[in-house]
Order: sequence, then C-alpha cells, then structure tokens
Amino acid sequence: MNEKVEILNLDDVVCFTEEDDGYNSPIYNIEQRFDIARLFEFGEFIDGISKVINLSTEAMELLTEGIQCRVMTTRRQGWRFGKIRLKIELQFIPDEPLTDQDIDHFDSPLDEIRRISEL
Repeated sequence: MNEKVEILNLDDVVCFTEEDDGYNSPIYNIEQRFDIARLFEFGEFIDGISKVINLSTEAMELLTEGIQCRVMTTRRQGWRFGKIRLKIELQFIPDEPLTDQDIDHFDSPLDEIRRISEL
C-alpha cells in the first residue's frame, strides 16, 4: 500500500469523524484519556499526553528540545555523545491526496480575515 502521509503542525485542527458507541468506544476512551474534545488542535493532544504521563511543562520542553546524553547502540561500537529528544507527531493519511492544482488554488483561512480587516 502506497500511503501519502502528511505530518500535522501543532496548530492544525483534527476532528474525529468515526461513529462512536458511547462510553465503550475507542474514540471516547481517547478523548477521556488525553482530555481532548472530538475537535481539537494537535497541540492540545500533546498537552493531554504530558498530563497522562505526569510531566511538568518544563520537563516536556526539555524533552522536546533535547537532553545531553551518551548512547551505545547495537549498530555501532562504543559510546556516542549527543542529545535525545522526544518527537511526537500526528500523521494524517488523506483519503484523496492533494493535487498540484489544489495547492495552487488554496486560500489560507487567514486570507478571509485579512479581506475582512481591509474593509
């Protein structure tokens, strides 16, 4: 299967569309576990994850910026120095990928706000 994957930004908005069976549905469990609504920004999801694993804002920032360390792997001999960084990404697999024509005619939601403010 050849899927085109788009990595979402923190301010991208997600809306769960799958039908839900009430309190026993997987979607409901995700919403409750990560303290998000059915419609949410990806950044809110990250905040929910940090609450679930009980990390302070400072600890989460440190993990996302990187922590100095040394690492030994099975792929190389000896210790290597560097940083470890936590990267959480949400991947979107569109049912219909964007075409070049779609991209050329795309108006940002901000364009509408700009047009209104010019009036």
